[in-house]
Amino acid sequence: RKDFRLEQGSVLIYEGPVIISGKRITRFGQDVYEGDGITYTPCLGEPPDWSIGAGALHVPVEGYGRVYHARAKVRDIPVFYFPFLLFPAKFERQSGLLFPELSHSSDYGYRVGVPLYLVLGRSADFTLTPTWLSDRGLMWLGELRYRLDEEREGIIYGESLSDRRGG
Repeated sequence: RKDFRLEQGSVLIYEGPVIISGKRITRFGQDVYEGDGITYTPCLGEPPDWSIGAGALHVPVEGYGRVYHARAKVRDIPVFYFPFLLFPAKFERQSGLLFPELSHSSDYGYRVGVPLYLVLGRSADFTLTPTWLSDRGLMWLGELRYRLDEEREGIIYGESLSDRRGG
């Protein structure tokens, strides 16, 4: 059935690179992945520059994965905690919300944006990101990506800000 079980180990995928570590990682056939104490990172340093961890993970291929006790870390510092996350584990692209964008600057203050990713077809997608700038107001960012054939592709990008500072 091509089952696989790894305990207290790591898998390095060179093409990424991606490192997936865990107390237990199990694959049932080629359809379902489960794990406990999982850590994912594309960083090769120790500790990694950033990583995402999960207490428990269940991912049916072509279904929706479930993550329990998810946490994002920068180096060894926890940054976010989510008790539960649901995500598509499909081969085709899926529309939905992307990871929030957070930052701070003396120019715009605090910045919080939540990107919405929309699949428009097999060869086009659009990302709309409403972004709140604490010192300047609401900014809208949009990016349309398309591919007409192997040689013709493009990106159309735009943003709009009703600036409280006048600029």
